[in-house]
Parts: sequence; C-alpha cells; structure tokens
Amino acid sequence: GDAGGVEGLDIQTVKEDKMAASVSSPRWLVSSADDLAADAATLAEWKARWSSSYPGPSASLGEKVKWATRVETSTPSRRRTRSAKEKPAVTGDVLAEIVLEASPEEVELCVVVPKEDAKELSFYLANEEAFVNSEYRAAYPDTRGFFGKVMGSLFSRFAGGPKDADAILDWLATDAPEVVEGAVVVGSLKCKKTDKLNATLKELFGCLGLAGVTGGPVHEDAEAFSFKRELVGHNPSLADGRRIPFLIVASDDDDDDDDEDDEEGEGM
Repeated sequence: GDAGGVEGLDIQTVKEDKMAASVSSPRWLVSSADDLAADAATLAEWKARWSSSYPGPSASLGEKVKWATRVETSTPSRRRTRSAKEKPAVTGDVLAEIVLEASPEEVELCVVVPKEDAKELSFYLANEEAFVNSEYRAAYPDTRGFFGKVMGSLFSRFAGGPKDADAILDWLATDAPEVVEGAVVVGSLKCKKTDKLNATLKELFGCLGLAGVTGGPVHEDAEAFSFKRELVGHNPSLADGRRIPFLIVASDDDDDDDDEDDEEGEGM
C-alpha cells in the first residue's frame, strides 16, 4: 500500500520546522536592523555638522533663519561626509531639534502683529475687559523690570493710560516698540521649551481675551520654520534667546484639529 512516499516522513512536520527556522533568524529583519543603525549614524553625523554652525539662542531671529536656509539649500561635498550619502529627508526635523536642545529650559511664547494690522485685532476681541486687564498683554507703554512696571502704572494712572481696548490697539499701531521688522508684541506667556505649542498658544489667546485666532510663523524663508512645530522650543527665538514669536493670524478648522491632537497626546 506504499504510494511511493518516504517511510516515516511527516510532511506537515517538515513544513512547520522550515517555518520555525525562518522565523527564528529572518534575514530581512537583520538587514533592516543594519539599515536602521546606518541611518541613525548618518543622521547623527549630519546633526553634529549642522549643530556646529548654529549661531546659538542669542543670535537674532534673522540669523537663525539664514542658518536654516543655508543648511536646506547647500549641497555639501562628498569628501566632507564620511558616509558619502545625501542629506536626510528630515532636515527640518533635525534643525528643530538643534534649536530645541540649545534653548534655555524656561522660555516666553509671545504673539506679535504687524503695526499696520494692530487695530484689526478688535474683530477678534471676545472679551474686551480681559484684554485691557490681562497681565499677559504687552505693557502700556512697553516696560520691563520692577522700575518699569512702577513707571508704567504711574503712566496709566496719571498720563492717560489705556481705558479701553481701542487705546491699546492704537498704541500698538503707532508707538509700541517693534520686536521684529514692522511687528509688535501683543502679549506673552512664560512656559517650558518642551510645552506643546498649540496648547500654549490657545492658553495665551484665552488670557488675552482673543478668539478665532492662532499663531503663524514670523519668517517663512526657511522651510524648517515655515510652520508650527510640536513643541514651543522647536521654534527659533528672538535675540534675547528667550522670547519665541508667532504671528497672530485667523484660525481655521485645521488649527482646532491640532489642538485636539495635543490634548490627546497629553492624556496618553
């Protein structure tokens, strides 16, 4: 009754043994692990090179943007790159990490508006009283330190300080000092560099009594900083190395989705 098969051979057992052997030492997994290690080494090499040319937190915002632009547009010689590989596709992410690591732990997120558009903020004032009285709003006049606050208080009391939002917006549009070309600070909030950007912006706008707005990049010359990144410290600061500016712009549905994503991430 032998059908020509090999006596004692269990075909199913042979198949299972072959599958087990392939799973225990998959060649594709070893290959992928090697590739990942090589990619990580290459990324670390590029990051070290770009870090060495970063002008630092105390450089002006313009200098930081120029640095990022140079990195993004340069075509380095193969002789200068040990791996002789092209720049990683995640260049912008690497630059943002360099900025984050160099930033001080405590920073100040500030929202700015072009002087010529300052009065248009009246359309986004959901709570005028909160805006006028907010401790997060730019001082009137812009003063810093204990002495400055005292003088600002005396100015408000005896020299016709802001009695309503229109007076503040008029000051922003005329006499407020510029922090970047043509733009003035409307308000700021101290935070950690690792705080979520969208959530912190939302908190600041709430403290200022503003609604229907979000933060946009001040500079779009460098692709790495042409949009909002996840953490506050991923974004470049002003020359003081502390204040990180964002332009006040009208919000849309995508910004609301971003806020929800941040909240979900914080709960994980």
